Amino acid sequence: MRITNRFCEGCGAQTLTETAKFCPRCGISLSDASADRVLQSDKGQDSLPRVSPSGSHTNAYPLSGWAKWLTAILGIYAFAALALAAMMQSLSSDIGDRGAKSRAQFEQLLSNLEGATKGYTLGAIAGAILLACWSWRVATNAHIWGSPKRSPGWTAGSWFCPVANFFVPYASLKDAWDATPQVETGSAIKEPPLLLAFIGFWGSKLFYAMQGEEPTTLSEMSNQMNLLAIAFLVEAVSAILMIKSVRAISARQDNFSGI
Repeated sequence: MRITNRFCEGCGAQTLTETAKFCPRCGISLSDASADRVLQSDKGQDSLPRVSPSGSHTNAYPLSGWAKWLTAILGIYAFAALALAAMMQSLSSDIGDRGAKSRAQFEQLLSNLEGATKGYTLGAIAGAILLACWSWRVATNAHIWGSPKRSPGWTAGSWFCPVANFFVPYASLKDAWDATPQVETGSAIKEPPLLLAFIGFWGSKLFYAMQGEEPTTLSEMSNQMNLLAIAFLVEAVSAILMIKSVRAISARQDNFSGI
């Protein structure tokens, strides 16, 4: 007896049949290419799902390219955040020294501050969009190999949902990591610092909240600049940790899929 083990390319749902033409979960047409794994029964005992002779999972999305793009974008974001942290610290020192910098130096600092802010903003927007798209592919791959709790659509959309984006993206990526089997490649891929990345990012917002009302004295203004410097520094570290997480998850899935 031969039973085709089909996987929907849209939602990752599994269908054990030779006759189904459409996914029972989302209704997308099931292509013949999705039947690359087979369950065989001999004398009443079914064998486990197996991969194609080449050892690859042809349904899985390759992630190495996405990892490179995210490394670049999040790297720009981290660099801009570090630059902003240094500038805020410089402004705080200048306020404390009662304007030790010349007017030309101060105007140059403000110009650099404007450029770093643009890079920070563009990096944040582009990074969020790319992370959502990458997460969708990671979750889709994970549904091929396991049964994560959250769908690929919710995994991607949760990045932009208030409150949910505090924990759902982390939980979804952690599920995807756990659902992807480790392949022996000579050097094991360490578990990504996902939790630290999310704690760092959201923790940095506390320093923004600690600024309070508009400053009325130079001392209060200097303190606010110091808080902003700490917030940007923590964001830069969290971005670096997210880069490490993206690369680790992508490498683990690509290794298992044979890409």
